[in-house]
Amino acid sequence: MFFINVLTLLVPILIAMAFLTLVERK
Repeated sequence: MFFINVLTLLVPILIAMAFLTLVERK
């Protein structure tokens, strides 16, 4: 369960980072 909780916290952060990198490229 701990691993799943960590994923639920890291996934949104990774998505946000990917989104910011895409915005900066434009």
